[in-house]
Amino acid sequence: MRNIFKRNIIWSIAIYEKGLDFSFSYKLGNPIKIIDSKRIRKQRKHVHTYADPFLYIYNEELYIFFESQSIFEKGKIEAFKTSDLENFEFVGTILQESFHLSYPFVFAFKQSIYLMPESLKENEIALYKFENFPFGLVKYKVLLKGTYSDSSLVEYNGLYYVFTTSERGFEIFYTDDIEQNTLLPHACNPITRDLRYSRNGGAPVKLNNELYRIAQDCSVEYGRNIHIMKIKTLSPTEYEEILVHENYFEKDAGWNSKGGHHLSMIDFHSKKIIAVDGKQYDYIMNKFLAPFYWI
Repeated sequence: MRNIFKRNIIWSIAIYEKGLDFSFSYKLGNPIKIIDSKRIRKQRKHVHTYADPFLYIYNEELYIFFESQSIFEKGKIEAFKTSDLENFEFVGTILQESFHLSYPFVFAFKQSIYLMPESLKENEIALYKFENFPFGLVKYKVLLKGTYSDSSLVEYNGLYYVFTTSERGFEIFYTDDIEQNTLLPHACNPITRDLRYSRNGGAPVKLNNELYRIAQDCSVEYGRNIHIMKIKTLSPTEYEEILVHENYFEKDAGWNSKGGHHLSMIDFHSKKIIAVDGKQYDYIMNKFLAPFYWI
């Protein structure tokens, strides 16, 4: 009985528009768009999670790929798109499997576009290839076997580095060809076991000729906040980063009042577009409405 009034956590997404001179010393301010999951439950498949947004540009349109999860369902990958940052069109479901999916990192390599989602429940990091963007995903190859979370790719000095998190902590793997060659472990793995910094909160960000890593803080609770780490050295044998912004999210609005764990950034229409997620309490009413939608 004591859990009857315990409030559930839900996740939403916000989009920000900033000038090209944006740096992590600036505040995010007010979002231009919120994809909010907070609503009164009216059906069995009630969405409680919009999270892990990744931004990608294709044919002069901005796509926002994200994890969507409903009650009674596993997480799947969906997307919105916009051409003017005012009208956002729901694209639909991009990828759904028999296991939970999240963290939909999308990137281009050579002449193809790929999706690298988190598929922790399948015990692998898999690479999917778009045959007809933004649909037509085909599983191209398995990059790594094991329990890896929140993996993304960055090109640096001619090599491709996969930043990921395992039970050992934050790890890095690298290759000179993500399509054809295998991933090799970084000489310093695990880079850190510190729960404040060991899990990624988005793909590495290149900003003002510097490379940053977004680290989500899981030391006290899942999705407490993110920290911004500046990468000072990155090679197959060396890695060094320093903390430059702690607790980046101010948690000053209803939709992110309980924290957040993800950030994505891209240049679009001569602006910096930033997508983040945030968590909040659900309506407690939804807990009492739930029995009406069990069937």
